[in-house]
Amino acid sequence: MMVCDSIVGTVDGLSEHATCIMCYVRLRLTTSVCCCYFLALMPVQLVNIVILSMFPRQLARIEYITNAPVKALGNQHKATLILERVLGVDHYETVSAYINLALYCYTANQSLPALRLLYR
Repeated sequence: MMVCDSIVGTVDGLSEHATCIMCYVRLRLTTSVCCCYFLALMPVQLVNIVILSMFPRQLARIEYITNAPVKALGNQHKATLILERVLGVDHYETVSAYINLALYCYTANQSLPALRLLYR
């Protein structure tokens, strides 16, 4: 009994060579299906990274409106760091994010960090 027989199974009337060919074809199909699955999964992961990286800003606004200032502060901090890395410190959206971060700090009873952010 060959190794291929345990994977494919034995078929009456087939030679050992034919069984090995069937084993090879089945192995190649399984490998290509797995490769196709991972290739199809990669764009989904990239889209999730892009969407989730820009989402904390909107989530912070919603949490600020619903009186959850500590959660809003955390999400705005994430969004500010992302914008600073992507757009740069002197971009107008980054400056706006710093102003919003100062506002969220102030509503979370952290007035000293809020003033430091405004003077930055």
